[in-house]
Amino acid sequence: MAFFSTLKFQIGMALFFLVFAMAGSMLATQYIFEQIYQAEKIIQLGGKLQKSSQQMSMQAMNYLANTPSDSSTYERDLKLYYKDLVAHIDTFDMIDNAFMSSRFSQEMTGMDDMMETTLSPDVEKAVNDLHLTWTNWRKVLLEKLGSEPSMPRLNLAAQYIDKNGKSLSEASDRLLLKLSDHAYSRKQQLQQLNQYVLIFTIFTAIIIIFWFYRRVIRSLIQTGKGMELIALGDFKHRLPVKGNDEISRMNDQFNYLNQQLQMLFQLMTRLYDGSNLDESLKFISEEFSTILPVDWIGVLFVTGDSKIQLERGYYEGHPENFGSIRFDLEGTLLKQSMDTRRPLHIEDIKVKLSENQRYKFLNILVSKSCQEAIFLPLVHSESLQGVLVFASKQSHAYKTEHLELLKNLSMLITLSFSQTVKLADYQHLAAIGRFATGIAHEIRSPLATINMAIEYFRSSPDISESVRKRALIASDEAERVKHLMEEILLYAKPLRLDTQKLDLIELVNYSMALVKSEFEQKNLHFELLSGDNNIFVMADREKLIQVFLNLFQNAIQASEQGGVIVVLLSREPASGWVQMEINNRGEMIAADLLGKVFEPFYTTRAHGTGLGLNIVKRIVEAHGGEINASSGKDTGTTFNLSLPSA
Repeated sequence: MAFFSTLKFQIGMALFFLVFAMAGSMLATQYIFEQIYQAEKIIQLGGKLQKSSQQMSMQAMNYLANTPSDSSTYERDLKLYYKDLVAHIDTFDMIDNAFMSSRFSQEMTGMDDMMETTLSPDVEKAVNDLHLTWTNWRKVLLEKLGSEPSMPRLNLAAQYIDKNGKSLSEASDRLLLKLSDHAYSRKQQLQQLNQYVLIFTIFTAIIIIFWFYRRVIRSLIQTGKGMELIALGDFKHRLPVKGNDEISRMNDQFNYLNQQLQMLFQLMTRLYDGSNLDESLKFISEEFSTILPVDWIGVLFVTGDSKIQLERGYYEGHPENFGSIRFDLEGTLLKQSMDTRRPLHIEDIKVKLSENQRYKFLNILVSKSCQEAIFLPLVHSESLQGVLVFASKQSHAYKTEHLELLKNLSMLITLSFSQTVKLADYQHLAAIGRFATGIAHEIRSPLATINMAIEYFRSSPDISESVRKRALIASDEAERVKHLMEEILLYAKPLRLDTQKLDLIELVNYSMALVKSEFEQKNLHFELLSGDNNIFVMADREKLIQVFLNLFQNAIQASEQGGVIVVLLSREPASGWVQMEINNRGEMIAADLLGKVFEPFYTTRAHGTGLGLNIVKRIVEAHGGEINASSGKDTGTTFNLSLPSA
């Protein structure tokens, strides 16, 4: 009986009745349409009989009015009139036999199957009358024609049809009238039946909807209101528990969960309040000790060169200063945990370390006399990639419930660390922004004065050529200072995108035109290759132009005189990505430096700011794309962009 009280069963039955009613309605409607369609086909066949009888009378009248005068005209009418007359007789025979048997072939109706129907008494009487008339009429007509097909007596046959055709036409008319009356009456009945079926279906649906609202929706609304109160901080509120259905059991479980929610709420509140990494890790070290055994806790983050670095550690509630401890990430338990995005339980640290010497991080845990550990992955897109490690000196310290608890809290902890890291980045950028804005304000006016003075000296006819060259150098340096300020301000400025559908090929050509003079100075050649002329992206036009200009200028500066810069565009419909490659044949970038090219303030150029490629990366990632670089001795350097297609 418990099963019958469940919502699963009740909703299943309600859906069954609803589907049954809808299926019945559809079948009834299909039956009605088929009946109407059959009636129309029968009317059409009756119309063919009427038309055939009329045409035979008309052709006979025409033949008599134009009686053949010689053998040649007779031969002509034999081919024409006799052929049509025989065709009408055959058609009449076929349709008449079909009406008498109430079976109509696919050839006659154009339907997929043989059509069988039941005729009303009035229609049957008209059919019998027509059949009797046609049988006698046909018998006499064939006698008039004679038994010799090569020399039929067309004149006698035409005289008979002209004189007696009215009786056949009248019989055909009566049949067509009865068929039309019957079809109209049948259509009215079927339409009325369809209305009854529709009313029944709607009535059934209304009853089910009303029941569903009272039984399910109203209960869910009450549960939702209770959850809203709990969400607002009313942890004393209890959800209603009525009966033994799924909603009641859910409310009961939620009430049980609510008893422990306050502790976790306080835990997460303090966790989010951590203003820096030290405070966050300290709080976890202190508070999580009440939930699971923790003697050592530490956090490791992935660096830009694909290594993982131990950032912070707490041992028995006290911070530890490790300095810079970095490990190769590939083939480690740390990487395994990050790839699976699930807590990794190390049941015996020493045994696991003996299995693979690549697990170097475990040496730190062994030095703290830890026997067991849990690796909790911290993966939040590319903004945060790392591992939070819990370790205990006890053996068999971590149970299944501890793993489940950390699994359930992993997203909250990850977001907390992500916010902490982002807060540090924002504070860093904000400090740079405030500094850059102040410096820019102080420098703009004197820089403008300096530029005016330099232009004055450059245009003066009284200065020597050496002074003029020095003035030109000074002008270039002043322009470099201006460019540096602009890039620093852009680096510290939050990105705001105004996206629209853009033609990527047109945008690349436009960007290339902006740096055409720089190309010509080094006699460089530009090649744009694309297997598809319709490549579109959703992007901010100005921001994307800025990306292309930075990448093109980098390619120009890296290329040798007379070199080639190749831009390859492709679209991957299956993945929904647009790929772009920008290649130059310049000097290869060393592997240990390649991972740093997107880091802020890193540059290999004497007059570079080190911000251009970092700004490019930020813009591309803000669009939901990716960018990376590769370099080889024979292939040069290639920047690979991936952008979502429009």
